[in-house]
Amino acid sequence: MLLELEEVLSYERFQNRLKVLQQTPEQLASYALSISTAYDVSRSGIPIVYADPDDDIFLLCAVEAKAAYLVTGDRHLLNMKSYCGIEIVTIDDFFIREF
Repeated sequence: MLLELEEVLSYERFQNRLKVLQQTPEQLASYALSISTAYDVSRSGIPIVYADPDDDIFLLCAVEAKAAYLVTGDRHLLNMKSYCGIEIVTIDDFFIREF
């Protein structure tokens, strides 16, 4: 997941924000690791997210962590709406529901 985070943060659309923060994708991924709980999950069998099997790890981790929500901007995950009782929502929807 950290590799995915670094990859996404390397997208052109995030470069101005990173410059303002004076951070690199690697630094932000390292920070995310420092404030996170690591879960060991493995993927096997048929894909959960057929359109993008690389997204399976996010679902598996959410299940392992007993999450109530999976907050994402990924359209493949958002299209699922939920998985194993975990609601899959945008950040805006999460704040509307929780606050």
